Amino acid sequence: MGLAVWRNVWARRACAAVIGLCAAGCLFTLTREIWIGAGGGTLLALAGFAELRRFLAPALVLGLVLTLVSLAAIPGFSNSLSGRTHDESSIWVRKNVARAAVNMVNARPLVGFGWNNFEKDSLDYFRQADTYPLKGIGVPVHNVFLLMAVELGLVGMALWALALLLSVGAAIFDSGGPPELRMWRIGLLAIFVEVLVVANFGPSTYPFPTLLLWTWAGLVGSPLTRPEPAPAKAEAEQHSGPRPVPVPG
Repeated sequence: MGLAVWRNVWARRACAAVIGLCAAGCLFTLTREIWIGAGGGTLLALAGFAELRRFLAPALVLGLVLTLVSLAAIPGFSNSLSGRTHDESSIWVRKNVARAAVNMVNARPLVGFGWNNFEKDSLDYFRQADTYPLKGIGVPVHNVFLLMAVELGLVGMALWALALLLSVGAAIFDSGGPPELRMWRIGLLAIFVEVLVVANFGPSTYPFPTLLLWTWAGLVGSPLTRPEPAPAKAEAEQHSGPRPVPVPG
């Protein structure tokens, strides 16, 4: 947004540098959900708004070039990336934990087990699979929606998900605010996609993404950002009191 709105040359250069550093930071996390979320959020934000679609192809080329240059120039990064991509142990953990969570939801589908009780009550719900080892006991659920279903039940999870989608979605697609907020809505869409992707692949234990999402949505969707409607003529006259009558002489 700073690169699009600001006109100071040095400020725009600083924004471009931050964009590059953030893109590299996402790549260097060696975390697959971060890659998917960042790529998906960027592409949807660019493709979903007409004025940004011309940047879609350059963004794809820039991302590809950044990845290839990083693989070629950074010692050991190629091996780390390959090892992380083909690592199956974390997938086994996710499968085992998700299976235990589903078993818990089947046991108490409506009310759940209560806040922060998964790790304490999940031991009896793990099952040995036929095709992968049993790993992940004591590990939190790597899916926020499934975790909510375990703790709050299906009803509580549905209400929580509905509140999330309605509040953030309304802030993204509400066109009643001033035009200056349009860029902020585009940014909120990219952040929301990233948060949703990570929420479906990880426990989402870091406070900053949640704080960023809800603060951003609150700023974009706040009624304080709406222009006050002009009062009707009759209402204006009513509140202004009787007109003074001129006195001759």
